[in-house]
Parts: sequence; structure tokens; C-alpha cells
Amino acid sequence: MAWCVNCGANDQHGRFCTQCGATVEQPPAAQGQSHPWTTEQTVLGQPLAVAPPPPGHRDQAVAAPETRSWGGGFGALAAAAVVVAVVVTTVLVVRAGSTDDAVDPSPVPVPVASSSVEASQESAASFSAAAKSAADPSATSLSATTTATTSSSPAPLDPMGGPNVNIDCGPSYIVQVASELDQAAFVARVAELRTLNQVPPGAKWAETHPSCSIFASSNSYFVLYAGPFTNPYDACAARLASPPDAFIEGTTPETASQYVTCMCPEQDIEMLPEIDHVGQQGVWVGELQRILRSEPLKYDVGQIDADPANGVASRWGIYTADTANAVGRFQAEHGLAVTQQANLNTWAALKAAQC
Repeated sequence: MAWCVNCGANDQHGRFCTQCGATVEQPPAAQGQSHPWTTEQTVLGQPLAVAPPPPGHRDQAVAAPETRSWGGGFGALAAAAVVVAVVVTTVLVVRAGSTDDAVDPSPVPVPVASSSVEASQESAASFSAAAKSAADPSATSLSATTTATTSSSPAPLDPMGGPNVNIDCGPSYIVQVASELDQAAFVARVAELRTLNQVPPGAKWAETHPSCSIFASSNSYFVLYAGPFTNPYDACAARLASPPDAFIEGTTPETASQYVTCMCPEQDIEMLPEIDHVGQQGVWVGELQRILRSEPLKYDVGQIDADPANGVASRWGIYTADTANAVGRFQAEHGLAVTQQANLNTWAALKAAQC
């Protein structure tokens, strides 16, 4: 009977201690036998115990395990356990390589790229969403609708029409789009112009007192404007995108009183519309009204400014009977056929007189 030098327990198999797994000394009669390192299979499902190879034996082949006859079904179970032990031992010896250290039976971790993990997570999320969709189609539809609505929601509009930028004095020009004496009326006017699509791109607002002294009234009021522009005719696009009563204005006290009309550029004259009947409306009707009543012409076009105190609405941009009469007078004084219609010949004569 062999005995364990580590714990002193008796060994029943003659190879290593079944109590602690240490290599046991052989009795004298068995000293000539060869017992290479091997794996002990414990009985009835207990874990395998692995003994390290002794020094100097790393390249030796595994010896055939010693077998015992236990009789009956127990003998067959022992034989199967020995076969498993041989296979496991062979794998461990191969993994041991050229080192003399004990074989580490733990699995070698395999590194996984983070992108692979993320892809797996995305795939799992997609699969989960698809499964949810199949189970409840209405949920997916609602989610998609909510996402689309959130991403396409426009930023809220500034009720004042744009940023607050006071107007500095300088050799430039602005388009005065609208003005009101109090903030509530100003906000209402901006909302009305937006409904009519008559707020030009890049519009701003200012108060007259902190701005350059280019405004007629001594009262401080709110002004919606576009600009500034270096050249007065650079402001025409913004002026024609504004309401009919808007106008271009210089930003110095000297240029503020000089009327600038978008009729003056040469390339625009043939593009001007024919205004041929009372009641016709448009931005060029408003431009015609301002040309007729400004310096140097100064024709009376009737009451076109709003008079809220008396319940009179603005008639800027509406070809009134008084406006048609003013056109007729101009035609008569400049040798044109008196049609009271603003045709191409009338526009050309107006340009010559005004520009």
C-alpha cells in the first residue's frame, strides 16, 4: 500500500493521493514500475484532479494508465474514466508547451473587437425591434411617427420678426418694412406680415431712439427692417419681398430723406407690370404710389395711409381711383396718351422724371 507524503493518507490506486492529489511514494516492490504523471478520475461524478508533470519528463509520451478490475458495471465505468483521463492529459501536455510549470486548465480568453460587440448589440436591438413590430405593428408606427415629428419640428419664430439690432449711422441703406408705436401692435403687425409672406429674409428689429436719427417722428417706436446694404439697389430684392408700403431709406440724416425706387435700375424697366384697372393689387402698385407722391413729382394719390382712429384701413398696394387719376395727370403733363394706366411708356417717363 502506498502512502501520501503530503497528507499521510493511504492510496488505493498506487499512483497519487485520492485525498489531496499529491504524488505518492511507491512501496519497494513497485520501485521498478514506471508511473508517469496522469489524471486521476474520481468515482461517481466527482471532479477530475490534475497532477503536474515531474521535472525532466515534458517530452515523454503518456504511459498507458494502470487499470484495475473492480468487477461488474463498476469495472466498465472505471475503464471509460481512464480513457477520458488519457485524452484530457494529452491535451494538457500539449498546452504545457516547453514550460516546466504546472498546466493551467483554465480556458484561454479570446479577445473580441469592440466593433464586433457593438455590431452584435445593434443586431440584437434590431431583432428585438423587429419582434416587437411583428407582435404590435401599431407600436412601431407610432414610434416612427413620433420620431419624424420630433426631427422635423421647426424652431419657434421670434414674435418680433428677428434679432434686435439697432441701426447705426453710416453710408448704407435699409428697407423699412414696418413700424408701430407700441410693442403689442408691433408683434401683431409682424404676425400679419408673416401670414402674407411679406417678411424678407434676414429681417431685424430696432427701436428708433437708440438707433441713428433717420426717423421722422420724435417718439420712440419699433421698426422692422432688412439690411444694411452698401448699394441702394442691392436692397431691391428685400424691398419687393416686403409689404407695398415698405421703402428703401438711407442710414444717415442726409440720405434718409432721399427717396430711392427700384424702378431706377435699367434692367428692371421692361420687367415692370402693367397696372391697368382700379382695384389691382401688388407690391408694384405700392411702389407706383410712392413714386407719384414723392419728390420731385408730389402728386396727390388720395388717402392710402391707415387711420385706425377713424377706422380707415391702409390702401397701400391697391390701385385706387385717386391713384389712377394721379397717373392720368402725370401722362397729360408729360405728353403721353391719358389712359390712367401704368403701361411701359408711362413707366419709362416716370423713371426719367424720378431717377
